[in-house]
Amino acid sequence: MRALSNQDDDKITKEKKEEEKKLNRVSLLKLFTFADFYDSVLMALESIGAIIHGVSIPVFFIYFEKMINIIGLAYLAPKIASHKIAKYSLDFVYLSVAIMFSSWLEVACWMYTGEW
Repeated sequence: MRALSNQDDDKITKEKKEEEKKLNRVSLLKLFTFADFYDSVLMALESIGAIIHGVSIPVFFIYFEKMINIIGLAYLAPKIASHKIAKYSLDFVYLSVAIMFSSWLEVACWMYTGEW
């Protein structure tokens, strides 16, 4: 019987390390096989919250652009501009409340689903 040299020993340890590095990968659909109906409902609510949260950024920029245009033309009709600024400011408040609840829904549902 032949004794193992250092090179053979290193080769064997490298092979063992490579085998340990190989992970059993699971497909995306396989991950959802363990989810029950309650988890599916929570993930659907999270998706709705994420969509609302994602749409809110372009909506914010649309309102911001309109408000900046009104501020730029405020010297022509200050009373009308003041009324429109107040209207868009209130729209910002509504948008911020929608962002707050949609982001809360997004995070809370994923946290609750992950805890099970």
